[in-house]
Amino acid sequence: MREYSVPASFSVGEHDNIVSSVFSHERNDPDHVIFQRLVDGTWTDVTCAQAANQIRSAALGLIAEGVKPGDRVALLSATRYEWPILDFAILAAGALTVPIYETSSAPQIEWILSNSGARAVIVETPNHRTLVDQVAGRNVSQRDGVVTRQLAVQQFPNATFTSSSASVPGSFSSAQADVSAPGKLTIHGVTKDVTATAKAQMVGDRVEIAGTLTINMTDYGVSPPQAPFVTVDPTATIEFDIFLTKA
Repeated sequence: MREYSVPASFSVGEHDNIVSSVFSHERNDPDHVIFQRLVDGTWTDVTCAQAANQIRSAALGLIAEGVKPGDRVALLSATRYEWPILDFAILAAGALTVPIYETSSAPQIEWILSNSGARAVIVETPNHRTLVDQVAGRNVSQRDGVVTRQLAVQQFPNATFTSSSASVPGSFSSAQADVSAPGKLTIHGVTKDVTATAKAQMVGDRVEIAGTLTINMTDYGVSPPQAPFVTVDPTATIEFDIFLTKA
């Protein structure tokens, strides 16, 4: 395969990024019309200086709300003028943009937020806010006895649920059966006795017990996560899946 190359006609500084172009345009040609936006049915010019000021103001607002370099900020919105303004603002604050389609369902939004570890969400409409409120700050899961918060709106302390026994019907086998699993839940150094209602079934020579525990985070000295534009329920549902040896 033949390859052709030519010398680059430009250079990229060591600390340059995509946001650098916003402020270089502002310095070099502040009155240049870089955008047009529809306002009350009329296309209105937006100059480099005006766009840069809007981006700078939004970035300062994000920083004031606690967004730090390296954080991920979700943006749930249709395509509109404010989208690139907020995208540049997120990047200018040193954070990363996590785009979410405006047609996404609550489960899709939950997966994107949990997978990305977003610390804040910017939404376009009240309906988007409702969808985010349904899932933000509530998704806590556990595998093999270790509980981790999937949605990192705020660091959720490591937690453990331990159970050494469970009351199970003597005749159950591979079919699921209702069981009661007493144990201890430790969060943030606070340990409390809890009893979980769960389902049990035989898996090989072990008993798999899966269920949930609903807790109030303040009972364990944990403040509910706080994030811009998000209301977080103080309760958390912990899903667990443990294996015990049948006696």
